[in-house]
Amino acid sequence: MNAAHVLEEFGIAYTEKRSVNLDALPEHERALLALLLEPVSVDTIHKKTQIAIPSLISHLSGLELKGLVRNVGQDVYQRII
Repeated sequence: MNAAHVLEEFGIAYTEKRSVNLDALPEHERALLALLLEPVSVDTIHKKTQIAIPSLISHLSGLELKGLVRNVGQDVYQRII
C-alpha cells in the first residue's frame, strides 16, 4: 500500500503534480482557504465561521487530503497553495 492507494480510498486521484481549480471547490472550502493564508487554530476558525468543530475538522481533513492545507501542529492549519 502506498499514498496513491490511500488517496484512492478517499476518492482522490493521485498524480505527481496536481492542479486545483479553486473556483470548482465548494463554497465552504473556498471560505476556509481564505481564512488560512496564515496559520490559524481550529478554535479561531470555529469562532469566525461558527462551523461545528467535528464538521470543521472533517472539512480541514478533506482539504489536507487534497493537498491544499496542512496541519502545522497543535490543531493549527495553513493554506499551502
